[in-house]
Amino acid sequence: MSNMLRQLKDHSAAAMLYLAGELPPEDRLEFERMIAGDAALAAEVENLRGLEDQIKKALVRLDAVSPLAMTPSAAAGQTSRAMVRWMALRSQPASLEKPVGKLRWAFWTYPLAAAALVTIVLGIWWRHHAVPAQMAAHLPPTQDIAPSEDQQRALARSIFGDDSTMKAVELTKASREAGDLFGEERPQ
Repeated sequence: MSNMLRQLKDHSAAAMLYLAGELPPEDRLEFERMIAGDAALAAEVENLRGLEDQIKKALVRLDAVSPLAMTPSAAAGQTSRAMVRWMALRSQPASLEKPVGKLRWAFWTYPLAAAALVTIVLGIWWRHHAVPAQMAAHLPPTQDIAPSEDQQRALARSIFGDDSTMKAVELTKASREAGDLFGEERPQ
């Protein structure tokens, strides 16, 4: 047995190479001697030859039903170019980096917008949480510095005249009573 036939583990692979015409001349002669001596191998080769003929006829019928949109030489050229592109891409090392897309705005606008957002959020938080608590902790207790009723009447007379003096006093009393209703403490 020749070198290539020894490398093949089974006779069906050698039979396919024989039918495709890809065996070297000395291996081809050796395989033909094997076919002549082995009836089972000869039957397998004939079976494979029949399958090959059926496939070729089916492909010819399919080509007749749907012919190529281009000439065979153009199709062969397109196929060879696709294979060359594939081999070139395959030989290049894989890139781990993703391609960087184009930004919609200048690069400095993104950190600027983030800083503005942080400033706004901190301002809102400071306004609602930190300032009233700090002010209450550092200020002395307050006293109500409301004018007495006599002072209110004198002020009302100078501003509104005699008729509306009583209305101002009644409004002041009503506002104090409303504060008492809602739990507000006012030292007297």
